[in-house]
Amino acid sequence: MVVERIRTEFSQIIFELAGQSVAVTASFGVAEYKQSLDQTLDHLMREADVALYEAKGAGRNCVRISGS
Repeated sequence: MVVERIRTEFSQIIFELAGQSVAVTASFGVAEYKQSLDQTLDHLMREADVALYEAKGAGRNCVRISGS
């Protein structure tokens, strides 16, 4: 929910660039650290990266959460 709020707020910002208004969007991949699985930081980053590419593949400007 927090990342979705960030994405929504970010997409409402209009930047002025070379005299033109430019809207910017963002996609996010989120992974959850599960202490019981004794995950490494590398594993967590890979999971978030996979979720990010899923978000980009879904048309961008969205949030995807890792499935593992």
